[in-house]
Amino acid sequence: MARRRENRIPGSIYDNNGRWWWKVTLPGHDKRQSIPLRPVGAKYATADRAVAEAVARELWTAAVQAQRHDPREGWDGTIGGLRALYTAHAERYYRDRDGKPTRHADSVKAAIRHLALFDTLPAQDFGPRDLAAVRDAMVDAKTTGADGTKRRRYARTNINAMVRRIRSMFKWATGQGLIPGATYHGLLGISALQPGRSEARETDPVRPADPAVVLATAKAAPPTVAAMIELQLLTGMRSSELCSMRPKDIDRTGDVWSYRPPRHKTDWRGHVRIVHFGPRCQQIIEPRLRVTLPEAFLFTPKHAQEERWAAMREARQTPVQPSQVDRSTGERKWAPRFYADTYGQAVQHAIRRAVKAEFIPEGTHWHPHQLRHTHATEVRKRFGLDAARARLGQKSLEIASEYAELDAGIAAKIAREIG
Repeated sequence: MARRRENRIPGSIYDNNGRWWWKVTLPGHDKRQSIPLRPVGAKYATADRAVAEAVARELWTAAVQAQRHDPREGWDGTIGGLRALYTAHAERYYRDRDGKPTRHADSVKAAIRHLALFDTLPAQDFGPRDLAAVRDAMVDAKTTGADGTKRRRYARTNINAMVRRIRSMFKWATGQGLIPGATYHGLLGISALQPGRSEARETDPVRPADPAVVLATAKAAPPTVAAMIELQLLTGMRSSELCSMRPKDIDRTGDVWSYRPPRHKTDWRGHVRIVHFGPRCQQIIEPRLRVTLPEAFLFTPKHAQEERWAAMREARQTPVQPSQVDRSTGERKWAPRFYADTYGQAVQHAIRRAVKAEFIPEGTHWHPHQLRHTHATEVRKRFGLDAARARLGQKSLEIASEYAELDAGIAAKIAREIG
């Protein structure tokens, strides 16, 4: 029996659509996570249970060895020292399945930066009044807007999120034995700012964009950007999922195509994300599949800019002057694909061109994330709330496996009917 206990793998290994994943709290981590059990050099989790167990043991051993270094060594006991330790922890911990740091690591560093005024204070002496002072400083922080006027820099929701991240640092420090538990528990007494009950700036909720305005904007955009806009409107994909599309990730068997994003927002939880493409989406995607390599991205800034230049040349009414000839040497370097921020910038350029062409009224503004809300509103109206959840891939970890087949069936039916 002793031997069995020694060989037992912590956590639980489970089947995720025919491949093995591991749900476990690794040494040095403060929360349970789902990990794909991929052998070295493999792209996907293994389908062999024995291999999965071997990979899990290797990961556990590596985590144990990494913990052998005592974080208290060289720590001076101050807030500044704690910030440095937690920054290093966040960079190691918050990574995607390819090992790259996620945006959350940057969010953590941005939040704990507000503790700089307390860098010389012993970490165990940091109390609720100190955290309240940090939060008040966030509320009072000002920035200059595009019109030159001063406004509050942080919204109430941003401030609450940063306070939670600061508390998470003290929770981690408690688990590492760096500070007494009373310090962290005292900080729990600082409650979140409530809507309308503080001086913090409030933000408007994200509203659905008007489909007519969206399609009118697409008319003023290069064909590549227009295709992205229409596809996001028809599917409700996140911008990151849209921008990372490649032919090899699209299954074109059957009347409804399916797309598995190589990475997505809830990938780290073990969720499987599938986007279904109906006839209208297929009409947008199919021409690009014929000219795009399987490994290449469907939507690139280079194609969009070349389309824009071609349209400008076609609309030109005067001959090209010698001073206007492009004499640049060498090939311009382009990003391999659009990203969420550059796609958003392309949409804003299209809006300005649409206003200038009088396709949409002056002062019109929308952003790509609203298209997800637009699609969800339409699906909920026609098919119900659960259909909207299935179509957008919104699910909790506990019911992910229970709803897997239901989601696929509902999402495919919606794709057949609306795109």
